[in-house]
Order: sequence, then structure tokens, then C-alpha cells
Amino acid sequence: MIKVILYGLGETNREIAKAILDKKNIEIVGIVDKDPQKLKYFIDKILGVHKLKARAAEKFSDISNLKADLVIHSTTPLLKDVCEQLEECLNAGYNVLTTSEEVAFPIGRNEDVIKKLDDIAKRKGARLLGTGSNPGFVMDTLVLLLTAMCRKMKSITVTRVEDLSKREADMKNRAGLGMNTGEFEENARKKIVGHIGLAESAAMIADALGIKSVKVESSIKPVLKERPKKKLAQFKQKDIIGFSQKAWITVGREKLISLNLDIYWDAQPCQEIIIDGEPGINIKLNNIESKTTTAAVVVNSIPKMFRGSHGYRTMKDVCLPCMVFSDFAKFVK
Repeated sequence: MIKVILYGLGETNREIAKAILDKKNIEIVGIVDKDPQKLKYFIDKILGVHKLKARAAEKFSDISNLKADLVIHSTTPLLKDVCEQLEECLNAGYNVLTTSEEVAFPIGRNEDVIKKLDDIAKRKGARLLGTGSNPGFVMDTLVLLLTAMCRKMKSITVTRVEDLSKREADMKNRAGLGMNTGEFEENARKKIVGHIGLAESAAMIADALGIKSVKVESSIKPVLKERPKKKLAQFKQKDIIGFSQKAWITVGREKLISLNLDIYWDAQPCQEIIIDGEPGINIKLNNIESKTTTAAVVVNSIPKMFRGSHGYRTMKDVCLPCMVFSDFAKFVK
């Protein structure tokens, strides 16, 4: 039996809990959230429906002596905000699987922080993995799997469109709704607006392909309501309905990796992966909904957590994730 502690009881971990409850030989033994109302909701509406119980706490330290194999951590996207939480889990000796987007792959200033977490995990005999739908799979790991069919490759272009109206509250808060363009740009610089993890996905693809010392460039701009014959300066706060974000890596003069993500209200969801290579690959996907997909990727990655060396790993380092059909018994040591 695999025993799991859920750290953070927002929409993502609630979906993860539902996915876990569909499986056999895996159980939730502890739940942590600083909000007592979220704890109560989880106990009553999720565990209670299945007549299950788990130790609940507002602070992780209150249940850090629980016998468990894994902490599934899902709180906020920025590494600086979750570093102490991850340290606490690893120092207690738990394997940690987190959906915190900046943990998906270390770039820039985060490299030193990830190195520190890697050292703790190795010292404690634990593992740390950052994953989810995006980053973690649909715009990076899936792309890497497809490149395995290529003998040569010139470029990778991934374009993903999501309907903001179907996204969780956190993404709606990060979409720039109600801002004017100046406020949007300022908040984008502070990483208050926009998707976190696109640059990490581009860097992970490059690293997995063996391309070293790359610089990830990025941009973000608001998506505005279509208003005929209006100039940009005339748009008002209510006209921002989402954002368009890009990350790319150039090698020489050629753009090798291009990731394009559009999230705006009432968009038609779709994704296209184009690999200009030998052979060329063009894959189109429809209606990959982030919330349920994240839960699936996380739960189906759990067996991979118990394989390989201790320390920090990314999705490019783990064995190929695939669906756990029903029973986790095969993966229990």
C-alpha cells in the first residue's frame, strides 16, 4: 500500500485526491492546509463521501511523523514561495512530488535553490520531482517522446490554446482580467500575471536534446477583446480577456524551440506540435483540460518516484510515465 500526504488543498490537489481514490493499493493518510475551511471541506466532501479518514493539520510539522511514502505538494507556482515547504518535507525523509511550476526544471536564479533541495533529498534518502500537465507533460515531456521518432531535427514548435473560463481560480487571477495594459505589463514583470513554467519547459527540452548553455527568451502580451476600429491606447480595463505568452531558444541564427501559449476567455482549446525533422511530425490535440490532466500526470507519475537514485529529478530523468490502469500493488515494494 502506497501512503500519501497531500500538502495544499486547492483545486489541483482536490482533483489529485479524486484520482487517487479511483485506484487500489494507494491511500491518503494525511492532509495539510493553512486554511481550516479547506481542511473541513476536504474531510466532509471528499474523504467523507468514501467513508475515509486522514490526519489533518494546518501545519506540516504537526503530521511530519506520519508513516507515508510520498508527499504530493501543490500550493503556489514560484520556487521562492515554496522552498521552505519543500525543505520541510524532504528533511522529514519523505519523497516529494510537487506541482509548483518552477520546480519542473531549474533555470536562472532557481538553479542554486534546486541544488540545495537536491542536496537535502540525497542526504535524507528521498526524491523530489516537479510535474503536472503544463509544465510537466503536454508542452515538454510529450514533445520529447515524439522526438524519439526523428533521425534529424531542425526545429520544434508547440502552440497551445486554453479557454480561460474553464481554468481554475488561480489562473483566472493570473490572467490580467480587470487590468489596463500598463498594469498588465508591470505585473507580468513581477510574475504576478501569466503562466509560470513555459521557460522551464523550453529549457528542459533543450537539455534533454543535449543542447547546452542555452538562453531562454520570452514574451507576454494581453489578449484584448476584438473591437473594430479601436486603437490599442483606447482599450479599457474590461477589454483584457487573457494573455498570449511565448518562450523560445535560438541556436546560431535559427529558432530551435518555440513554445506558444494563449489563454483567454472563450478560446477554442487546441494544441499542435510540429517537429521539423526527418521524418517531420505534426500532431494536433483537442480539449486537453489542464486541471484533470495535471491530476492524471501526477498520479500516474507516482510509481516512477520510487525508482532510480535519490535527489532532485525532472520529467526527462524519470522512466516513461503511463497510466496506472487500476491497482498500485505492482509498484509497492
